[in-house]
Amino acid sequence: MVIVGTKINFLDNSGIKFAKCIKVLGSHRYKTGKIGDKIIIAVKKANFKSKIKKNEIQTALILHTKSSFFRKIGIIINFMNNIAIIVDKKKNVPTATRFYGPIVYEMRRKHFLKVLAISTTII
Repeated sequence: MVIVGTKINFLDNSGIKFAKCIKVLGSHRYKTGKIGDKIIIAVKKANFKSKIKKNEIQTALILHTKSSFFRKIGIIINFMNNIAIIVDKKKNVPTATRFYGPIVYEMRRKHFLKVLAISTTII
């Protein structure tokens, strides 16, 4: 579960090391971001060679959260930290070309097929 002020690590090769959540986009009742939701972030630390610099505002897609994720068949999935990737604001297309680590299958329901196509492992 991601709320305003949460620190987020990144799983792609965009050059961002970590960022802070500014706003959760979506229509959740308590304004908490779950897997597959889009958020607005402020970059806190980035590589010096990356196109994205420190203190920039970007749109990101949540891939992992620390809170438990329940599937309908009874499986519980836990991740170690909050992880996201940078996404284009209008097209929902990732700006990175490579992802590191697993991505959950539920991204297909949220219509992020480009993310699933780029990823190497799907849980």
